[in-house]
Amino acid sequence: MFKQNYFILFLILFLLIVPISVCAQDHEDADTAVIEVDEETMKSWPFSDDDDPDEEGYISALDEEGMITFEDAKGNTAFISGDPYGALIDDESEAYDYALRFIDEDDFELKPVRVDTYNDLVIYSYQQIHEDMLLDDCYLKIITNDSGEILGITSSLIQDSDEADPDQNDDEEDFDLRDRFADWESDMYETTVTTRKSPDGVDISVPILIDPETGTRYLGDLDRQLICVDDKQFDLFSDRREMFPIDLDNELASESQLVTYSIFIQIYDYFSEKGWPGPDGRGRPCMLQFDTSGESNGNASYAKFQQGFHIFNFGIEDSASQSMQVLAHEYFHGVSTTNHIGIYENETGTLDEALSDIIGNAVETDIEGLSMDQNVWIQTFRNLHTYQNPLYIWDEFYTPPIDDPDYENDQGNVHSNSTVISILAWRMYDAGMSASEVFDFWFTFDLVLTPNTDFAGTAARLPWIAEISGLSEYAPLLAQAVSDLHLGEAALPDILPEHQGMLLIENPAEGSSVLAKISGPDNDIDFQTWPIQQTGTIAAVMAEGQYIVSVTSGEEDSAIVYLWDGNAWTETNEDELDEIMEDSYSDYLVFVGNGEVTVLN
Repeated sequence: MFKQNYFILFLILFLLIVPISVCAQDHEDADTAVIEVDEETMKSWPFSDDDDPDEEGYISALDEEGMITFEDAKGNTAFISGDPYGALIDDESEAYDYALRFIDEDDFELKPVRVDTYNDLVIYSYQQIHEDMLLDDCYLKIITNDSGEILGITSSLIQDSDEADPDQNDDEEDFDLRDRFADWESDMYETTVTTRKSPDGVDISVPILIDPETGTRYLGDLDRQLICVDDKQFDLFSDRREMFPIDLDNELASESQLVTYSIFIQIYDYFSEKGWPGPDGRGRPCMLQFDTSGESNGNASYAKFQQGFHIFNFGIEDSASQSMQVLAHEYFHGVSTTNHIGIYENETGTLDEALSDIIGNAVETDIEGLSMDQNVWIQTFRNLHTYQNPLYIWDEFYTPPIDDPDYENDQGNVHSNSTVISILAWRMYDAGMSASEVFDFWFTFDLVLTPNTDFAGTAARLPWIAEISGLSEYAPLLAQAVSDLHLGEAALPDILPEHQGMLLIENPAEGSSVLAKISGPDNDIDFQTWPIQQTGTIAAVMAEGQYIVSVTSGEEDSAIVYLWDGNAWTETNEDELDEIMEDSYSDYLVFVGNGEVTVLN
């Protein structure tokens, strides 16, 4: 990838990888409260009072000793901090000429994709080409300051053309709502509505469109390029560009649609004020699609860019659609799709979910002026085990990367494992970083990522992001947090706390795709995990206690269940397992704890 003979002269190899791995906010917010840390959680809490972020060894990524390089799992250089060029980048042409140094021009080309600016940064993005074919997830980014000095380079370029996969994403043509509704008038609609947070009523004002021929009022905004539609229209139109906005007087199914629309506008404006109009930073149209049939689960979601629109789906009565945190979470999925999104599974999918969680919370916290005690999302990190979320790599409820991510296993448990990354935001808030600064840090982080960035790549970049974001005082804290979270470690833990233990299961199904269930009848734990990627071995850290352990292989209707009976695996089925769980489970309990590994084979 990067020419070996070039960067050896300049770069000092820094190995930041330490011994593996990956919460969406799509749920109703809890009532605001200060949550006390229970004793059991404190035993696992990765940030002890003895941590000293100024301790020698926790230094800035851009220290005076030189630059840092980071290689991905395939040995390709994925990150270089600092300036390997030694000269200023004056314009796009010079940036492109420099970018060509990092490919073999006999086999590959580079296509300039975007030039973005954020705060004092300029990001030049390029996509790799092989035989006139754009390559999927193969990007190079050059990051400079506004003076043209290179601050770092991130890459997911490939070296071997045999690894080349075509990019299946077709470029969508730009679309402007002002062309579609050129003769329509714009106005504001003011009313009082009840919301989840304001049941007694709150005044809102939202932009609308008026058909000058009929006087009909519709939910839409030409300035922000927003349109609100009823998803039942999809049965009538083959092209979203043909759809009409919701008729405010005749088609408004619930005033919650006005609440969602109003909150979405606040989020849109927050990003715009930060210098990023629209999810893609280009202000392309957004479609707020409301499910008025009640057939879907009603939760908020982002459905990518389609037919000229960023598509957001909302229910009309679900509390998630009235939560600024949830809406900002989904909004940021659109931002990440533009900036870096790779395969939505395991660590890359987990990172995507964590970034949306962190940004969603930062937006809500900043707009609503929440204190730490009022910030429910932040407070929940003191009781993560209650929700069966891990605090760090190989904590309780952590699941490692798996071979077969799919819908049934949440693409590799991306939502639950995301707390490992989100805890970094908790650490930042606790150290005094403002919500706006948290936003700037993680937005910058997202902006400079490439699609294959995993936990180890995240660990390598964190202090550098602090430096280039103007938040260098937090770089030592982040370096310490990387150690505390075991971020990027690729081995089972050598030492476990005494109040925990590890189950190590040799797959009884002989290599089949399986699901392991670990149930604690006395403590309401029903934990699921899968074999570690490329190993077939199943491992899980659990709190001290007694558990029923089973491994299920095959489809639901014909699944074979292997149940550990205390000495060996016995073959059964789902119905018999349910009966055992309800009646005679005591004969099948396995003790886990004392900081020891319990092997079942």
